Amino acid sequence: MLLNGVPYNERFGDVYFDANDPKAERQSVYASAIDEVKKDEIIIAESGFGFGLNFFVSLKKAQALGKKLHYIACEIEPISTADLQRFYADFSEFRELFCEFISFYYPIKDEILRIYFGDFGILDFYFGAAFAWLQNSDFRADIFYIDGFSPSKNSELFSTDFLALVKEHCAKDAILRSYSCARVFKDALSKNAFIYEKRAGQGKKREFIHARCPEPVAKKHTLNPWFARGNSALAKKPQKIVIIGAGITGLLTAYRLKELGISSVVLEKNPSLKNGASSNLAGLCLPLIHKPSSLLAGAHLRAFLAAISFYKKHSELAPFISFCGAKYIAKNEDEKQRFKEAFLAYPTLFAKNGDEILVKHAVQIAPLALRQFLASRLDLRFGCEVEKIFDSDLRLKNGQKISFDALIIAGGAHSNELIKSYDKNILLSAVRGQATHIKPCYDGVPLSHKGYICAPFSSVQVIGSSFDRLDLDCEIRAGENDENIAKVAQYLGKNVKVLGANAGLRAYSGDRFALISQMHDYQGFCQDYKALLWQKNKVQILPPPRYKKGIFVNTAHGAHALSTAVLGSEIMLDLLLNRPLCISHSLFSEFHSARFLIRKLKKGLEV
Repeated sequence: MLLNGVPYNERFGDVYFDANDPKAERQSVYASAIDEVKKDEIIIAESGFGFGLNFFVSLKKAQALGKKLHYIACEIEPISTADLQRFYADFSEFRELFCEFISFYYPIKDEILRIYFGDFGILDFYFGAAFAWLQNSDFRADIFYIDGFSPSKNSELFSTDFLALVKEHCAKDAILRSYSCARVFKDALSKNAFIYEKRAGQGKKREFIHARCPEPVAKKHTLNPWFARGNSALAKKPQKIVIIGAGITGLLTAYRLKELGISSVVLEKNPSLKNGASSNLAGLCLPLIHKPSSLLAGAHLRAFLAAISFYKKHSELAPFISFCGAKYIAKNEDEKQRFKEAFLAYPTLFAKNGDEILVKHAVQIAPLALRQFLASRLDLRFGCEVEKIFDSDLRLKNGQKISFDALIIAGGAHSNELIKSYDKNILLSAVRGQATHIKPCYDGVPLSHKGYICAPFSSVQVIGSSFDRLDLDCEIRAGENDENIAKVAQYLGKNVKVLGANAGLRAYSGDRFALISQMHDYQGFCQDYKALLWQKNKVQILPPPRYKKGIFVNTAHGAHALSTAVLGSEIMLDLLLNRPLCISHSLFSEFHSARFLIRKLKKGLEV
């Protein structure tokens, strides 16, 4: 709501900023700190995003100075799209940046949304409480904005405990800025050994706090500390990266690296790309719809938003992509309830009609054609089957050795044994699936019911898919074509003509989450965390996790790889380049390669 023409928050009983010249106030109190950081790449964190004015002023300033900005913020009460659009209608200088922002503004509770602004800006936006945000994050900020109304209205963000968390996320000599000069805030700064001073403000804001963190401190409040990054991060830009597997996951990762000027070599065991689940003629990119409160639902929504952002931004991929939308049709009462809850939680993403739910931004993709396009721009080597991986090189079955300073195992089901050689507790399996190609006979919105139907593509319509954990033979079977047709027969009519089929293996994990992380050191984890069963209710002083330096995994994406592989590639970039993670620590824990081992250690089971 508005109070005297200024946006006003009823929960906190306060306005968001000065009515007279909010942009000048934000420039003076906050963005001017950028002038004092002598780096070309800056990380700014903000508690209390609000209408985002601090962000846009800071991004514009960083852009003018030729600096790259990684901005990380939280907001417990996201502003509606309509209110944001009304507010920024008066700020023409931000129009281009705001249009980019609002195009990808889809708040997910207790999760991070990443939005790119060309090659000069990244926004990581956490939608939730500030304490949870910092406990769920791993960044070190060069500048920290303490915003979020006045201490009398929102005392939590100016408390000693919160500033202790803030300090754990500050780099050496980090600058802290706040409009507040309240005594309670200054006392909290002193108790956390920040050095502060008051500076002259702008307009009605006569003075503000400028503080400095002279020395960083170790993190004490990290959730699941055994899943933290540890001390084995690579140099910022590894020079020799090898990716095992030319499925959609491996090629997307290589393509994203190339965009950043980092070359890689992709090794594929087969003689061509026309094999496996990633060689389907058409497939749907849409999220698995689960209970909105579940981490699995959050993971798939987060992956889906990463995917549509990537596909929208890369116009060169347009020939292989169609933003056509797709619908789920409920099979049972449980699915009906899930669809209802998903629609109520995210009405901007879903539309509901009876037992159906429409995924508004679902994408149909031509996986084989897309992979062929990506491969044409990469260093892809066929017939390269990996026999053994060493510390800094690998040996192919033909005897050839290839060195690396970073290796990403992204080979789908064919890489399962390589991954399990690092830790036998990792639960991975291969699942056979066959998609059927028919003469087009359905012209509605692509759908998923007992099976799925894609829109016609090059005079072919793809339907599917079979699912078999027990049979790993990829020969085409007429019986499975019949099964695929039977699953969606009510939408196809009579006399369906089969034109062909494609069969391949997908990699799945035992808990349905993908496997995306640096590979943990099995022996180190067993030694360092062997007593977890006996430490549940005790203060734990634990060493940082140990990893296999330079070894990463990005696999087990299963049937939703067209969306989750994009998020996997983004996480790979964050890990390889030592950037702040694009997802919450809670979600990263679910993707971590050590999760199966940790679960056993917590239960006292044999590992």
